[in-house]
Amino acid sequence: MFGYVRPYKPELKIREFEAYRAVYCGICHTLGKRYAFAMRFILSYDLTLMAILLLALKENPPAVCRRRCPARLRRMPACEQSRELRFVADCGVLLLYHKLRDNLRDGSIFKKAAAALLLPFAVLMKRRAAIRQPQAAARIADAMRAQCDAERRKAGVDDAADPTGGMIADLLLLGAGQDADKRVMHRFGYFLGRWVYLMDAVDDMQADAKSGDYNPFVLAWRLSPASDFAACRARAVGLLNSCVYEMQAALALLPVRQYAGVLENTFILGLPHMQCAVVEGQSLKGR
Repeated sequence: MFGYVRPYKPELKIREFEAYRAVYCGICHTLGKRYAFAMRFILSYDLTLMAILLLALKENPPAVCRRRCPARLRRMPACEQSRELRFVADCGVLLLYHKLRDNLRDGSIFKKAAAALLLPFAVLMKRRAAIRQPQAAARIADAMRAQCDAERRKAGVDDAADPTGGMIADLLLLGAGQDADKRVMHRFGYFLGRWVYLMDAVDDMQADAKSGDYNPFVLAWRLSPASDFAACRARAVGLLNSCVYEMQAALALLPVRQYAGVLENTFILGLPHMQCAVVEGQSLKGR
């Protein structure tokens, strides 16, 4: 995933920030223990939000302990390993493998070189993750094939965003199990995945118009390197807002028992803030 799904930190209460950071650190430790120390670097805001969504549906809050952080060189509060954190960590590894394959196929020369260097290690980690999460591995692989097919046939905006939306919806259903209304969770996940894909397409619009790489907005609006990209990014706001509204409506129907403040902050303030930043031309991909 791309790091777009973040809370708006200036409006987070201290206890909400501490709870969010404990989940973030918990996934980091889970990745390191379940795979290898290097896999901690795939940790992202998106994976953290996915874990919080799954944990929010549980009857009891996750246990928190203090673990040594290799980045801060001191002990930090971190959620203990749980089924939800293990599931999210496994999905992160599977997504990394497919992201590297995509970079090897369609990325710039630098991305291809990095992907070629990292892919053998990612293959080993992916095999381990696929054994642990066979259903998630199959669903992600199907979505990646559908995404490649959509790009190959130069699909429109709606068709291009559909595989990612369906994949995130299915992963949330797999992770939640019986803890959530399947229809509501699927709708929430679908529009979350759709929003992430469209945000990435808006973010990369200018670069893709110059390089000739597939981008549904560049194709649909026949953009060229000389186009007014500020106006084009603003033109996409309606599509992004429709996804946010659908997520907010679905979130209100989910039986959230934990992290309500973090989720409300993220989907009422965080996502609109990220949209504004990307529409203004600030690339905010990352952790």
